[in-house]
Amino acid sequence: PTIVQVPRPVYVVLNKEIGAKEFVVFSLNARDFEVVVNSCRHISDNLKKKLVDTNKLKEEDIIMAIKEAIDVEHELVDFELRIGIVFNNFNNGMYEYNNGNLDTSQQFDFVSKLISSYSVAYMENVFGEEDLDSYRKLNDKYKDKCLICSNSKINEYNRCIGTNAFNAVVVRFNDISSFKTDVSFFKYNNINIIFDGENYIMDVVVGLGIPLVKLHDDKLSNETARRIKEIVQEIILYKNSIISK
Repeated sequence: PTIVQVPRPVYVVLNKEIGAKEFVVFSLNARDFEVVVNSCRHISDNLKKKLVDTNKLKEEDIIMAIKEAIDVEHELVDFELRIGIVFNNFNNGMYEYNNGNLDTSQQFDFVSKLISSYSVAYMENVFGEEDLDSYRKLNDKYKDKCLICSNSKINEYNRCIGTNAFNAVVVRFNDISSFKTDVSFFKYNNINIIFDGENYIMDVVVGLGIPLVKLHDDKLSNETARRIKEIVQEIILYKNSIISK
């Protein structure tokens, strides 16, 4: 009964195999879930038509193409769309790109450039799992303008707390009890929460007030979006029934 809003979507508009693996678009000030999803789908379609063989493109070129597509959407909507990047390109001690590999120091400088010069507002798995020092340095420098996010493959969520290495985390669902405990733990420690997982758990995600949900361009995420839209209508119907009484 206390729920008044649903999560905002973090939508994957482009996937890539070499270099940064995903590019996402999201909004932190939109009020309509469905309108944001539709805008992100328009951007994704725009990129598919415009970009050929994305694995050969530099990250900066892709960002500029996304910015152009966002500018088109901004003419139609009254909220701001932001860009995020999921890296996951750490391998054998180096960060792999199509135009050469970077060491940790070079990766830090490259990511810093993307945040400061291109206003990238979401960075996920920028460094290797164990490199908390680099994460801490990046978070300390950019935490006020960018979500520095952990999406741990080994689900060691407690590594995010007390280290000042992240200000956001991707959570997954195992069971209701542990999921609720994790979410409460992150909220208490002012860590931004992004959910990525099965659509059948959306009622719990909404009920716990998780602010962001990651969506992909696939059947599972389409079902997730559909369920969230249904929940929006359920909230409206419930509030209207209270008012009418």
